[in-house]
Amino acid sequence: MLQDKDRIFTNLYGFGDWTLKGAMARGAWDGTKSIIDKGKDWIISEMKASGLRGRGGAGALRIDSSAPSPPAPPPRAWRH
Repeated sequence: MLQDKDRIFTNLYGFGDWTLKGAMARGAWDGTKSIIDKGKDWIISEMKASGLRGRGGAGALRIDSSAPSPPAPPPRAWRH
């Protein structure tokens, strides 16, 4: 059985303090500063090396900023 110390989402059901202060007390932000201090180039290279794939949204990052953006959808024509 999974032990509490091994859980990733420690407040999944919202029974604990849901504020940023509560998340920090649970250790949700431990190590974040050390990652940010490594710089954006390091973060991007790690994301690319991870093999994650996605087109953005749902938490996926769009890493290749040189790729063209998809065309915008045409405006909707509303009938009254």
